[in-house]
Amino acid sequence: RILEVKNTMRADSGMYQCFAATVYSKEQSTFAVTVSALDSVPVKVTVTSDEYGLLGENAQLSCVGQGNPVPSVTWHRKEANTVNAIAIDNVVYKETFIEILAMLNIANLSMAEDGIEYICKGVNTDLYESSIIYQADSSIILQVVQAIEPSISCPARV
Repeated sequence: RILEVKNTMRADSGMYQCFAATVYSKEQSTFAVTVSALDSVPVKVTVTSDEYGLLGENAQLSCVGQGNPVPSVTWHRKEANTVNAIAIDNVVYKETFIEILAMLNIANLSMAEDGIEYICKGVNTDLYESSIIYQADSSIILQVVQAIEPSISCPARV
């Protein structure tokens, strides 16, 4: 037989005993049960990228979203006081049980990207009350720099 406790709560933790008997023998077993109730953890997002990118190169901006449940994370671009969501096909997602990594790929950086603010937004809900919504964001201002060819010059000796 199986003991099934539905709608478990932390209060269901404790010592349990099982008794079994046949005409030939009696058995008893005692065991401890611990119910680990999950707690809601509001979303937290952190941009983990370098703020500099090389002109003409590709850049990847990374954002980590954490919370319970794991949040949904989106990238946005802010220009001239307008914030626009970035198409999902430019973002690569990797998710674990506790966090999500959202990597925004920007191809062939141009000076038009210089000074643009990229915002990572995360959202999750309370585990027990879905009408409670948690939101957080983190941003980075991308600086596009031009690579400088190193040059070495030696003064002429007289």
